Amino acid sequence: MIEEIRRFFGRNMPNVTIEARPSMSLIEDIKNEILDHKIPLSSIMRKAKVLAYKLENEQLKTWVDMELNGYARECDLPDYRRHTTLSVGIFVNRAWRTEQQVPTHYLPSWARDAVETINYMQGLSAIEDMLNMDQSKLQAPWDAVLIDAFNRIDGLSMTMVGAWRAVPKQHIIHVLDTVRNRLLSFILEIEALDPNAGDIPSIGRINPATTGHIFDRCIMTNYQGPVQNIQGNKGSNIATDSAKISCSSATYQGSASLASSLADLKRDIDDVGKDQRQHVLDAINLLVRAIDDHTLPKSHLVGAIETVAGKSPRMMDRLKSLCSVAAKEAGEISVQRAIEYVLQSSSKSSK
Repeated sequence: MIEEIRRFFGRNMPNVTIEARPSMSLIEDIKNEILDHKIPLSSIMRKAKVLAYKLENEQLKTWVDMELNGYARECDLPDYRRHTTLSVGIFVNRAWRTEQQVPTHYLPSWARDAVETINYMQGLSAIEDMLNMDQSKLQAPWDAVLIDAFNRIDGLSMTMVGAWRAVPKQHIIHVLDTVRNRLLSFILEIEALDPNAGDIPSIGRINPATTGHIFDRCIMTNYQGPVQNIQGNKGSNIATDSAKISCSSATYQGSASLASSLADLKRDIDDVGKDQRQHVLDAINLLVRAIDDHTLPKSHLVGAIETVAGKSPRMMDRLKSLCSVAAKEAGEISVQRAIEYVLQSSSKSSK
């Protein structure tokens, strides 16, 4: 290279000394960038993805991909991306129009859970962009079915015409700082295990099982070992030992009973008019899918249940019996709460 430069400049080549710059190890590079808050976290995580492939750590690969691209399903969402929040509503009557905090404790439990919790599903780049937005624009609007649930509360003197969950910037900062801190802990543990781990030839010598245990301890800090259930829908969703990040391969106890009971509703399809049967079958299929697919809006669940219940008295009775089935998983609980809401609404309208 130096000879080529000399030939290019000829005799007029300046008298300079070219020194070889020592290459920084991958881990050292990532560590230094984590400590520099001027560097976007999304950029750092792309280097972490390279490290995950060098370490052959599938858990780290999955976590980094979800952080970069966003979480497709609520069941995959880690605890630090779930936050409680308050809601603000617009209320009107014949004389007044006002904005004020919504008293959510009057809502049915399924709706209260939906409006008091906010899940940050976006990729890191989108979350970083939210920090630059005006606070007044950081809102998560209520679904129409939630507004309807509030307006069904007895004794209201005003009507809600709109509402939204607040998205405080403290939540966003917490998400970014937690990812940064947990990645740093992981990096430091790997570095302590082998000071040369960041050098490309050395990375392959680290046992993937060892990095897996470090991942559990540093990234998924609340992982407690093999368990069989996801408790509730607000905590971290570490499912089984073989599915610490994604619950798609996890097996759950109890889900089959509710799913099969929903599928059994199809046995009564002859009670439904021929022109409505396909609508009912589609609604039942949606409810079965909702047990595993937690991305379906609650308004879709309520609509599907109303379709089933409104077309057959026998199916309505079968839906009532499903409320007594023991529900453990987030999907089962969501379906049951939607059933309870529809049954309560139909009971009030019949009085």
